Amino acid sequence: MLDVLYAKMKVLEGRQYRLQHPWVGIVNRSQADINKNVDMIVARRKEREYFETSPEYGHLAHKMGSEYLARLLSQVFSFSVFVLLKSFSVHFYCH
Repeated sequence: MLDVLYAKMKVLEGRQYRLQHPWVGIVNRSQADINKNVDMIVARRKEREYFETSPEYGHLAHKMGSEYLARLLSQVFSFSVFVLLKSFSVHFYCH
């Protein structure tokens, strides 16, 4: 059991695989929560509480969850658009 936990920590902390963008752990809503119409605000709060109170993931709570993933993807997308627009402007000004 400890070996599995240690292996998960190595992956989530970026020590196992070097990635351009980090792994982000999320907690999916269960089918029971969906059937009970648990809204996304409550689900995100539960997810945040899970990571913050988890002995295994507590030290990574600031880099875990769907809210963090959304911010990270937004940054990646914004940077990609910026690079693309910059290349367009260089292309148009040079020709």
